[in-house]
Amino acid sequence: MKMKRAYDPIQTGPNLIRLANEQGLKTTSQLMKYFRVSDTTIDNWKSGKKAPSIDKMVEFCGDFDYSLDDVVEYTEFEDYGDY
Repeated sequence: MKMKRAYDPIQTGPNLIRLANEQGLKTTSQLMKYFRVSDTTIDNWKSGKKAPSIDKMVEFCGDFDYSLDDVVEYTEFEDYGDY
């Protein structure tokens, strides 16, 4: 069985928040101002209810010298091929 990798939106938001915290964006207010989003959006990212948009992730990567692979979380699954 071959393993494949897929984007995991549930883990990507919390990972982005963790990386932003490491860069000094520690409070909800700081995160809201930097990402130009509401507190509800930040809460949704933290909880994995919603994933950040690609443009927010790309901007963050450019500003803090990360790659998208640093921000985006992936999950592995078995590829069963054609059924």
